[in-house]
Amino acid sequence: MKKDLFSNEVNIEVVLGVFLVFVVFGLAYFTFMLSGKKLGEQKHRMEVVFNDVMGLRTKDSVVVRGMPVGEVASLELKPDGVHVFLELVGKRGQGAPVRMKKDYRIAIVTTSILGGRMLTIGEGSRDYGDLPLEMVFNGQDPHDLMSDTAELFSSLRQGLTEKGGVVEGLKEAAADIREISRRLNAGKGTLGKLLSEDDTLYDDLKAGVASLRKVSERLDEGKSTLGKLLADDDQVYQDLKATVSAARKIAERLEKGDGTLGKLLSEDDALYKEFVNVVQEAKAVLDDLRETTPVVTFASILFGAF
Repeated sequence: MKKDLFSNEVNIEVVLGVFLVFVVFGLAYFTFMLSGKKLGEQKHRMEVVFNDVMGLRTKDSVVVRGMPVGEVASLELKPDGVHVFLELVGKRGQGAPVRMKKDYRIAIVTTSILGGRMLTIGEGSRDYGDLPLEMVFNGQDPHDLMSDTAELFSSLRQGLTEKGGVVEGLKEAAADIREISRRLNAGKGTLGKLLSEDDTLYDDLKAGVASLRKVSERLDEGKSTLGKLLADDDQVYQDLKATVSAARKIAERLEKGDGTLGKLLSEDDALYKEFVNVVQEAKAVLDDLRETTPVVTFASILFGAF
C-alpha cells in the first residue's frame, strides 16, 4: 500500500516537472518572438547626427536600396544636433547589411502625408573603401512635404495678390479688353470701321478689289508692257534675247579692238600716242596765234592812221 502511494507521488512530481519545463520553454519562446529577434540574425549599431529629424521616432524603419534593414533604436538631443541610433539586422557571420562609402547619403523622408517617416541610407560609390560603422555619420537636412507645400501655396498666394501680381495683371488686361471693345463699338480705328455700320470702307475695299480684278484681267490678256511680259507669247523674250546677243557681239568686237572705239579701248597705245601728238600740235598753233595777235593789231592801227 505504501509502495503504491509512493509510486503515485513520484508520477505526479514527474508530470509537474515536465509541465513546468514546457511552461518555461514556452515563455522563453514567446518572449523571443515578441522581441522581434530571429535565429541566425546579428544586430549592428550605427549612429547618425542630424540638425533636424522632422518628427522621426523610435521603431521607424531604416531602408537601404528599398529594402528594410533595421529600425531606429533611440534618439538623443545633444548640443551638436540630434543623434539617432540605428539597429541594423544582418545574417550572422556575414557582417552588417550596409557598406558605407565616402560619398554616402543618409536622409529622412516622408512615407505618407499623414506624417510617417523613415530613414534611408545611400551607401555611396563602390570606388571608395568601406567606412567603419563605429564612426558618427552625418545626415542631410530633411524636407518636410507639408512644410514645403505650405510654403509653395504661400508663394503662389503672394504672387497672385501682391502689387504687380497675376490678379492685378488680369485686371489690367480686362480693362484693356474693355477699352478695345468700346473703341470697336464706337467705330474707331481700321478694325472699328470695318465693324461699324458705315459702308464707306467696305465700298472702298470693294472698289479696290474690282480694280485689282481688272488689272489681273489685262495682265491675263497680255495688255500693257507688263501684260506682254507675262503673256504666253514670248515675242518680248525673243526681242530681249536678240538685244542681249547683239550687245554681246559689240562687247566682243570692242574686246578684239575692232572699229575706232575698239582701237581706243585696246591695249595698243599707238592711236593714243597719235591723238596726243595732234593735241600737242594744236596747242602749239594756238600759242603761236596768241603771240602774233598783238603785233598784227598794232601794225593795223599804225598804218590805219596814215
